[in-house]
Amino acid sequence: MATAGASPTEWTSVLPLNGFDPRASCSNDRSGSTSTRSSRHLGIPGRVDRDDWEQVRNQLRELVGDSTFEIWLEQLELIAVDPAGTLVIAAPAATRGWIEQRFWRVLARCGEQQSRALRLANEPERRAFDQEERARSSHVRAVHTNQREVS
Repeated sequence: MATAGASPTEWTSVLPLNGFDPRASCSNDRSGSTSTRSSRHLGIPGRVDRDDWEQVRNQLRELVGDSTFEIWLEQLELIAVDPAGTLVIAAPAATRGWIEQRFWRVLARCGEQQSRALRLANEPERRAFDQEERARSSHVRAVHTNQREVS
């Protein structure tokens, strides 16, 4: 299967977070078992990756319907891409297993229609990228001041 993904020039490395290095990715098969593969590095999704993920989400919504999508699948998030172009998707910890059991085949089929492989992020990957996102957003804080002109 051909994979469309970020070109090497679009790759951005991810720094280790709280002792977990997402670059030392764990492969994650459908059963949820993990094995460390230091040769696999996760990259931050590029524009092409995000566009492909959006197409997967649109197809998924069409297949399962708006209600099911909004309840169970809307919270799925593209968090990384591996060098082979596999989209790494994060699911909320509370529903990950349920989504994997009931929706994995349709997710994989939607990915195949975009010539992209998908996999669910394991828990350490999900937490690491969630922490990175919080750290990124905490650097920029909006300050609201209530200014009135006083005469």
